[in-house]
Amino acid sequence: MLLAAVVLGATLTAQAAAPVIQGPGSDSERREPLIVPGGSKDPQPPATEPLADRVAVPEPTPQALAYRRSGNLLWVIDTVWALLVPAVLLWTGASARMRDWARAIGRKWFFVVGLYFVFFVLVTTVIDLPLVYYETYVRQHAYGLSNQTVSKWVTDQAANLGVVLVICSRFPLSS
Repeated sequence: MLLAAVVLGATLTAQAAAPVIQGPGSDSERREPLIVPGGSKDPQPPATEPLADRVAVPEPTPQALAYRRSGNLLWVIDTVWALLVPAVLLWTGASARMRDWARAIGRKWFFVVGLYFVFFVLVTTVIDLPLVYYETYVRQHAYGLSNQTVSKWVTDQAANLGVVLVICSRFPLSS
């Protein structure tokens, strides 16, 4: 709590000390209303001129559009898959078997929870491996967005799994 209060105080102090830069048309700038011929005041402020230094955005290539469409499709597949895999583990009783294994090994509740998470992560990682391989290796190479070797990809996935296992197994012990 003390650290959060110090960080919040430092942030507020830095914001208060920072100079305020306001461009034309900002709320704090007072402008006199325009008087048009005939004596009436114009309620609309003058339109700002378009910026001359805008960058032209090129039209997307067919390959970029195909990459986006396939990415949208993969998002839908990932969402359904992320709901389906735990549901199947639950409905088939695999989750209960993992719990029983964790109980037999861990004995105390925090070890049981940690071991269950480790089992769950290992099982879901193995089930997800083909989809992850396609998304993060095959698809990236198909569109020329990666030059990573298979061995480097496997190393990265193993490191990712190791980090997730450490975090999942340590989480219940910190409570």
